[in-house]
Amino acid sequence: MRYFVDDFIILTQCFLTLQVKTTGKTLPKPEITEANLVPTSGTTIKLSWKLSDDDAKNNEGSWNYAIYYGMKMTEIISEGPRLNTTQTTAKVTGLHACESYSFVVAIIGPKGYGPPSNPVSTSTKFAAGAPPKNLQVMKFLTL
Repeated sequence: MRYFVDDFIILTQCFLTLQVKTTGKTLPKPEITEANLVPTSGTTIKLSWKLSDDDAKNNEGSWNYAIYYGMKMTEIISEGPRLNTTQTTAKVTGLHACESYSFVVAIIGPKGYGPPSNPVSTSTKFAAGAPPKNLQVMKFLTL
C-alpha cells in the first residue's frame, strides 16, 4: 500500500511553505485524547492519542510518532519534535510550573510524514521546587 501527504503544509523557521501532493493513501492524522497532569507531579503531562477507527483497522504495522510542544505555537514550530515514540501514549517531563503548554502529535514514519493533530492545551501546576517567576529586586532609598 502506498501512502502520501495530501496538501500538508510544512512550516520552517522562515515560515516558508512547501505543498506536496502525490497519489496513494493519506497518512493518518492522530487525535489527542488525553493531555492531563500526572497527579504526583505538577510539571509532568501524560499524553494519549489515537487514529480513527478506519486508520487503526487499516494499519500495516506500527507508526513512529513525534510529539511537539511549547508555550506558544512559534516555539512548537521552531523547536521541532521533542519526543519520538512508537506508542500511543507518552509522559512529557521537565515542564515549567504554572505554565500553559500546547501539544501536537504527528506520524513521522516509517512511510513518511503525516498531518499533525489539532493542538491541545493544558496547564502545569505549582511545584514546591520550582524557581520563582518574574522576581524583581528593588532598592529602597532611606532618608
